[in-house]
Amino acid sequence: MNKKIKIRFSGQGGQGIVRASIIFGDAAIRDGYKVAQIQSYGPEQRGGRLKSDMIISADRSINFPIIDKADILVAMSQEAFDVYFPLITTKALVLINSNSVELPEEQGHEIVAIPATELALKLGKRIVANIIMIGVLTRLKTIVSSKSLIDSIKNLVPRKFVSINLEALDLGLSLLE
Repeated sequence: MNKKIKIRFSGQGGQGIVRASIIFGDAAIRDGYKVAQIQSYGPEQRGGRLKSDMIISADRSINFPIIDKADILVAMSQEAFDVYFPLITTKALVLINSNSVELPEEQGHEIVAIPATELALKLGKRIVANIIMIGVLTRLKTIVSSKSLIDSIKNLVPRKFVSINLEALDLGLSLLE
């Protein structure tokens, strides 16, 4: 991993955006990184646009947790994509939930489309689309270990939902093989 990476998880309230970023950040801490995370909700809460920004640093503390341009954008909804896509670096990785976000014509960035909602529904719970996406992110970019993600899910997800979240993580990690 680079010395510092800026990640923006985005979508609508109710999609588990904040939960995904907290799990991912916790996994990064377990792997020895320094992490700062901040979230921003729209006024509507459930169903409104939101983002959760995270900075992960390998070697120094993070003094200011707000990011201007993301190195990685995870977009789970069209509105979030439309707002946050212009706010990425030139070499950013963009993960989109293709069930909710149209693939843009402009292909100047690395854009990976995953039908996360459809896959989550096949597992039986729409809400685990977020975990599928962090599995794919982990598959594409070696930032955190799958072991740390598993430990974070076991620690941060209510017990009755751990199993399905681990299934979703495994599915995300196995995509793109």
